[in-house]
Amino acid sequence: MTCLCFFRMELRPNEITKATVGRLHFSETTSNNMRKKGKPNPDQRYFMLVVGVHAHTDNGHYPIASHVSERIIVRASNPGQFESDVDNMWQRGTVQDSVFHPVSLN
Repeated sequence: MTCLCFFRMELRPNEITKATVGRLHFSETTSNNMRKKGKPNPDQRYFMLVVGVHAHTDNGHYPIASHVSERIIVRASNPGQFESDVDNMWQRGTVQDSVFHPVSLN
């Protein structure tokens, strides 16, 4: 998936210019977000955020700086659709033929 987002900034000599980009919204999630047997999915897919700063002048266009993020996993806006990262599976109990499921009581 490729998303290009451009915005123009006027830079003035001897001034620091800051830009803030709002929240990012993705049109799709990364594939294979579900964990397998409580472990990260070996087939997990990732996105990477690529940011570049370019100067556009009367004499041409010049790349100034660029950065590539670490791997990003994009999940749906409702995290309840995905298995929790905490191992919440049924476990064998200490008493013969027993099982238990850890829960949090608030």
